[in-house]
Amino acid sequence: MKYLSKEDVKTTRVFDKPLYIPQLDAYVKIKKWSGKQRANMLVKLSELYPNDDLTERITVSAKDLPLLMDMMKTVVGQSVCGEDDELIFADDVELVEELDVDVLQFLFEESAKANGLLASSLTSEIKNSETTQSDNSISD
Repeated sequence: MKYLSKEDVKTTRVFDKPLYIPQLDAYVKIKKWSGKQRANMLVKLSELYPNDDLTERITVSAKDLPLLMDMMKTVVGQSVCGEDDELIFADDVELVEELDVDVLQFLFEESAKANGLLASSLTSEIKNSETTQSDNSISD
């Protein structure tokens, strides 16, 4: 029987199963975050949606779109790995913005779900609300 050691915690990286991206005909791995990384992302998300408990419908207003893009870049940049288990965007998180919008949305949703950032039901709500520009506030 093997017991967990400090060295295991420092060196072990956990990944979701390989994820196929049809638009690119390629696979990636989604890195599971540490508790600290997840907490930091939840803080960032709560700054974007301060009055929302993240269990209700989220409406993204036009003024929030730059913040949402920043969050998507961060989530994808800290999650998406190649065959070598290294983060693809570690040295150039701005490159995430160059991804096809559908690929970016897909990678964001899968990364967020794998790391418990958003409930799977919320990802489609965010996607659908990205086009809502008439409302300048967050609503339930």
